[in-house]
Amino acid sequence: MFYNKVVFILLLVSWLCSTGNSVVLTPKRPIQSHITGGYKKSLTKNDASKLDCSEFSSDYDVLQQFPFPILVNPIQELYNQSTATMDENDVSVKKIYFYAEEVVPSSVFCLSKLQTLDIRMTPFHNGIVPNNLANLKLLRHLWIYDTSILKISEQLGTLNNLVMIVLSNCSLTHLPNLSKLQQLTILDIPENRLSEVDGMPGVLMMDLRDNFFKEIPTTNKKERITYIIMGNNPLKSIESITSYTNLEGLYLRNTTLKFIPPTIGKLKKLKYLELSDNQLSQFPKNILNLPHLETLDIKNNLLSSEEIQSIQKEFAISHPNAELIV
Repeated sequence: MFYNKVVFILLLVSWLCSTGNSVVLTPKRPIQSHITGGYKKSLTKNDASKLDCSEFSSDYDVLQQFPFPILVNPIQELYNQSTATMDENDVSVKKIYFYAEEVVPSSVFCLSKLQTLDIRMTPFHNGIVPNNLANLKLLRHLWIYDTSILKISEQLGTLNNLVMIVLSNCSLTHLPNLSKLQQLTILDIPENRLSEVDGMPGVLMMDLRDNFFKEIPTTNKKERITYIIMGNNPLKSIESITSYTNLEGLYLRNTTLKFIPPTIGKLKKLKYLELSDNQLSQFPKNILNLPHLETLDIKNNLLSSEEIQSIQKEFAISHPNAELIV
């Protein structure tokens, strides 16, 4: 899809912004790559209700107690092996990456200086992201992919340093109230079972693809959001969209839409508009008056061939350097 490039750029910008203010310290000793963990007896400690962080003398002690081997300070980015990255002084873990492990060890919530928690295809104990999540007060990036979650702790909404939340293909039916996360830039929660989001924060981008939303969620800072991705949701109406005056990208592919309100012409900053695979039989011509439009996708709708030809002709005049997909 043509919005993939846009999403990538936003993710990159968010990452650079989140690391740009970090302070570089001189390491006390050279940081070396090595493997620790694999303590199988610690499998019995995975019940978060029994977690006691005082049992661990250091972050290295936490890693050593993981029930699977973990590569510490990998010399290059790895995607098929669990890794941990230490801070500049080799004292605190700043990033954890779990890949296809038997379970997320509850002791990971004892890593109080953790900034990035990245989990792929690794289940939580009993499918629950526990209240111990609140221990990670410095967490900036929470990324969970392809991991079934029955329940996620309401404590997620207390992690005030979060910049990015990704919960992709997690079978989620409920999301905690996130309205207090003032630093949150990207909310990426595609391929779940969500139909609403309570307390939507003022993010720059929200990706809600492949869920059960019937309307576009309202954020508490409408002027801040620039990209909304809602493909594959059974939307009934998008009337509220005109309140997002700084919107640059709107992606509504396969959302069962039969009508686009003429007020969409108020979105003067819109660059990317995707309306493909819907049930549109009419096209609001004031879309052609959007001055910054770069890509318009209206393929696979119920528009007549005559109307499509008319749109093509007018689009070529109004936006000679833009792309029309029909």
